[in-house]
Amino acid sequence: MSVSRRTSSPMPRARWAFWGLVAIAVLTAGSLTAGLGADPSPLTGLRVAASGLVLIGSLALAARVMVALERARRRARRLMM
Repeated sequence: MSVSRRTSSPMPRARWAFWGLVAIAVLTAGSLTAGLGADPSPLTGLRVAASGLVLIGSLALAARVMVALERARRRARRLMM
């Protein structure tokens, strides 16, 4: 019995991941802004630190996905010529 596998391209999944990471970055940037404008307290510091870390992580991952998508696009164009 043969196993059928989906042969779909990983590109749509990578695009969804990219836009999901961008959405996370936007939301955490808002949380970071709100935390920076809040009254000083230990919880505010924790909020700012967590928001900053999530923002940096999501932006770094989004950049990696964007670079990979661009490389794949260039490779596909080169193969089509």
